Amino acid sequence: MGGSCGASVTLLIGCLIICCWCCVDVNGCVEEERRALLDIKHSLDSVDYDYSMLEDWVGGGDCCNWSRVECDALSYPYRAVSGIDLSFVRNGFSQEWYPNGSLFGQFTKLKKLDLGFNGIAGWVNPQDIWHLQKVQLLHLARNNFNDEIIAQLIVPWIHNLTSLSELDLGGNNLKEIRWISNLTSLRSLKLVNTQIKDISGFWGVQNLEYLYLSSNQIESVGSWIFNITSAQEIDLSFNTIKDLPSGFWGVQNLEYLSLSSNQMESVGSWIFNITSARSIYLSFNMIKDLPSDLCQLQDLQFLDLSENSMKGNIDTCLKKNNFEGPVPTQVCHMRLHILDLSNNYLSGTIPSCLNNITSWIIDSPIDYSLFSVNGYINKAINFDTVLSSLSTKDLSKNQFSGPIPFQMGNLCALHSLNLSNNHLTGPIPDSFQNLENIESLDLSNNHLSGEIPSQLVQLHSLSVFRVSYNNLSGIIPYKDQFCTFNKSSFEGNPDLSEELIEKNCWSMHVTSQTYNVSNNGDHEGTSKVIDNDVIFYSFIAASFAIGFWGVIAVLAFNKNGRIKFFMAADDFLYACMDVILGLIKRIEKCIC
Repeated sequence: MGGSCGASVTLLIGCLIICCWCCVDVNGCVEEERRALLDIKHSLDSVDYDYSMLEDWVGGGDCCNWSRVECDALSYPYRAVSGIDLSFVRNGFSQEWYPNGSLFGQFTKLKKLDLGFNGIAGWVNPQDIWHLQKVQLLHLARNNFNDEIIAQLIVPWIHNLTSLSELDLGGNNLKEIRWISNLTSLRSLKLVNTQIKDISGFWGVQNLEYLYLSSNQIESVGSWIFNITSAQEIDLSFNTIKDLPSGFWGVQNLEYLSLSSNQMESVGSWIFNITSARSIYLSFNMIKDLPSDLCQLQDLQFLDLSENSMKGNIDTCLKKNNFEGPVPTQVCHMRLHILDLSNNYLSGTIPSCLNNITSWIIDSPIDYSLFSVNGYINKAINFDTVLSSLSTKDLSKNQFSGPIPFQMGNLCALHSLNLSNNHLTGPIPDSFQNLENIESLDLSNNHLSGEIPSQLVQLHSLSVFRVSYNNLSGIIPYKDQFCTFNKSSFEGNPDLSEELIEKNCWSMHVTSQTYNVSNNGDHEGTSKVIDNDVIFYSFIAASFAIGFWGVIAVLAFNKNGRIKFFMAADDFLYACMDVILGLIKRIEKCIC
């Protein structure tokens, strides 16, 4: 009871405080801060600045309503300035700007300060800015700071900023950054284009989540990077890095990594340790090959490997993704031997410029799964020589359209070809008669038309043939192995005649059986007669009838056997009932 009353009193006091706060008339900005902002604007008169940026900074108004100014809504009785954005107010850097630290020192509750892109070369009264101890976001990018100015004017100040979470010093002339190790509260650090070489001073910034060090002169990354366990984005592009430490296991939360435009020759084992990575940029390096287990990165959504020196095979695990859009024409400039884009959502046409890839004209083996994309099978692709290395090609379940190119008939070493479940049109190419080693040919579920080429009966190795659910017409060939194909192989073609194949294949089958029995009289001929479907099913029916009626006869004429049989049946049923009732009781106990 006492606890409940205490909670009610606390809630009542909280409501009263909120009501009183809502009834209080909070005034505008602090007068001293308003005058300081106007003085900062006037100090810009000595340099070339864009007046339109600060045109509403005029006397007499509430500075909290000015552009580029933020105020703390919870401060009382006046709203204190909490954010100042003076970035890009300069028209150029023909004159250096030396802001007066005493003017900025007025904003004791300032949390955000952006002075980027202004050509600042130092401070007047720099010790006064040291009073700004609540700054959390500090942007000083693209000014004229160097190591000396930073060491004398900036470092003594930011070392007192215990809440500093975001720092941007990009575009300045910095080479020495060991002082950064003391900024333990940093979450985001930008040192883009600062000419730094040594980044060994990052031991203390273990809480970094965003690190941008692109466009510098960094040659190596030390083991300090293992300590940044909470890093989500790291940009090290446009440096001279050759490799990352093999123990790159600490950054397990990393989602974005850019190493583009470096001097990397290989992708080390470190890449497998960043299993959470979603985007990895490795373009414009000297990478020669990919690790075979690249697909362990199951969360990876974007991988850029353009402009490298890669050769050899691409791991087959890269297929079956969700890539979209057309096949880029830039692929024609690659020195590819194998390209597998199967089971994706690619659209458009296959670029005709694929003929420019000299390795496919055909001095070395290629993989015909090159065409495993959702597009049009381009007839312009030529096969100038026999591809003796091809064996099994599955291009099914895509969105191919257009006719089957007759050049596919030149794949004379092919054993299996699956083009089912596409949108292919036109006739079955006569050139398929050249597939002398083909064993399985599946063209089902397309929009093929015309007749089945009679020359296909010459494919004596063909054991599986499916053309169901097309628009084929005419007569099914009835010679040789075509008599062994099931009717389901041809169904779904309303204009395709099946009567002739049934009649002729049956007569050929019977003739063959009779010839084997009468002339050979051996076991092989006899087995063919026995293998006849009618004889087989008749034998099964007769066996069942004899067994069933035999049991009935025993029960009918043997009284003792009949009694024992029914007693055993009763015992079995009672046992089953006992088990079921036991289970029901257990369930009732569990529910209750």
